[in-house]
Amino acid sequence: MKGQWIAAAFLIFVGPGGAQAQDYPTRPVTIIVPFAPGGPADITGRIVADIFSRHLGQQFVVENVGGAGGTIGSLRAARAAADGYTIISGHMGTHAAAPFSYPNLGYDPEKDFEPIGLIAEQPELLAVRKDFPANNLKEFIA
Repeated sequence: MKGQWIAAAFLIFVGPGGAQAQDYPTRPVTIIVPFAPGGPADITGRIVADIFSRHLGQQFVVENVGGAGGTIGSLRAARAAADGYTIISGHMGTHAAAPFSYPNLGYDPEKDFEPIGLIAEQPELLAVRKDFPANNLKEFIA
């Protein structure tokens, strides 16, 4: 399943004509992963970088810029030149939750970024102490 998502992201990225018809990229591309090395976001970013490098014939380099829930790396990506040579592997935390968590975020996820494709999905889990009285999400909300 993971391979299908990566392949879909690749097709969205290069378009139906394939990489051979593209002038991009003509130099290495940086993929900012706004989290520390070794975690799920880093591993996914490196898989994508490898696929893009092989299929586009240019090096895609992962740069881990962790801190502040991914917002430091996201800010760096937002301030990069809008030339396609710095891209970010963002997610729900950096682009949906961060504006509500950080009043002076420094970037606007809607105005400063353009999504180019989905590269992975991951399940989310809500857990509480065993003795908490709710047994499901509906009871938890109530």
